[in-house]
Formats: sequence, C-alpha cells, structure tokens
Amino acid sequence: MKYGGYALVTDPGGRVVEEYDTVRCGHCQRHYRVQPGSGKTRGWCTLCMQPTCGRPRCALCVPFERALASQGGG
Repeated sequence: MKYGGYALVTDPGGRVVEEYDTVRCGHCQRHYRVQPGSGKTRGWCTLCMQPTCGRPRCALCVPFERALASQGGG
C-alpha cells in the first residue's frame, strides 16, 4: 500500500514522541494513522481504487473531487 503521508510528533523540546505513516481517504480526504492489527475497520473502494477511512459517510463511492464539483467548488 502506498502511504499518503508521514507524521512526526514532538514534545516542546523537540524530542520525537511518536512517528507513523498515514493514509488519505479517497472519499473525504481525511488522513488516518496506519495501525496494523488495531482492529479498526478501514476499506478499499473498488470503484475509484482508493483507500477509505471506514466512516459510514465514506461507504458510498463519492470521490472528493466529485463531491466538490457537486457543491460548486470545481
């Protein structure tokens, strides 16, 4: 899987507290943390061939670009 981003969390002194890969949902553009074995339900849309975040609103295939266009943003 191709990751959508990388997060690096530091404390006020600059010491690294956490670091992890992120994936971007193809339907809402939300980035979520990759946590193998976490038991969180994520998905893969076979219509637009992109990962999904697992939220109910993202169960239907409405790619972000199409949602923007229908709202007059594109």
